[in-house]
Amino acid sequence: MNCFEQAERWREKGYFKKAKHLYLKSLKQNSFWEDPIIFLESCLDLVGVLRALSQTREAWIWCAKGKQYTRGRSFEKYRLYFEVEEALLLRAEGAYHKSLAQLSALFRKSSSNLSLKAFLLWALGGTLRFLGRFGESKRVFEHSRALSKKIRDPVGEGYAFSGLGGVSRMQGSLQRSISCYCAALRAFEKTQDLFGRAYAHCGLANGLRQKGVWDSAMVHYRKAWRLYSQIEDPVDLAYVAWGLGKVLEKKTKLLSAAKWLEKSRHIFNVNREVRGEILSEMALAGVWHALGKTGKAERIFQQGYRRAVRHKLHTHLEIFT
Repeated sequence: MNCFEQAERWREKGYFKKAKHLYLKSLKQNSFWEDPIIFLESCLDLVGVLRALSQTREAWIWCAKGKQYTRGRSFEKYRLYFEVEEALLLRAEGAYHKSLAQLSALFRKSSSNLSLKAFLLWALGGTLRFLGRFGESKRVFEHSRALSKKIRDPVGEGYAFSGLGGVSRMQGSLQRSISCYCAALRAFEKTQDLFGRAYAHCGLANGLRQKGVWDSAMVHYRKAWRLYSQIEDPVDLAYVAWGLGKVLEKKTKLLSAAKWLEKSRHIFNVNREVRGEILSEMALAGVWHALGKTGKAERIFQQGYRRAVRHKLHTHLEIFT
């Protein structure tokens, strides 16, 4: 088995760090002129893995390196895929309006490729959710789910159900959210995708937390923590830390809550995950205020609010979530 094949296996399971090193090794062993397909596939999947690891600067570099070889008609398919990655990188960096425009244009080009179409719908659904366009987001996620089911893609179905769970949760339809995340877990159980399972466990924990079922939420946060630790995913571990902090806040264990929220804030900051950083700051401000540290709470709140305005996000309004 060559480096590319090994990398693909690790990536499909969600072990992105291991996959990254093997894709880099594959690119050293295979130049474009020696094996153009292996080179472009390695480059494209490396970009996706770097994006998943929040290493967007490196991802943009490899995206440009790969895309420059796709000018001929023979590699037109790969040019489209690199353009998809560019749109997803914009989304990962919080440029949601630009990402939405690019994803919409790409979706119009993808009519004959049902697999790509389902994936783009999933990406569009998440972008619309981050922009607060919940009704549109739900419709798009549902379309993605139906297409994934049609082409018998359990991974695509799992992510679409997770998307539906997320937007339902943000609208307060908690039982619907919990049902969607349970459906996502059932879909991922048919696959080797550990990242997908962790993602669904974390989402389910969020829904249970909002519903006030805190002990059950903690169970699923711990499962998500274990899986994300296994695949070495720091950003999503930070989302679990944020969720744990929110549960501890509800249980009035305020110092423990502050500890977890400071942890999540730090990890988000190191990995340049703006939305997570704002969520942590808004939650932290409330906890420090409850602990009588009003000045500290005000400073953190203002930092989070200014960050949201600067990046044109509505994350500071997600108090309900």
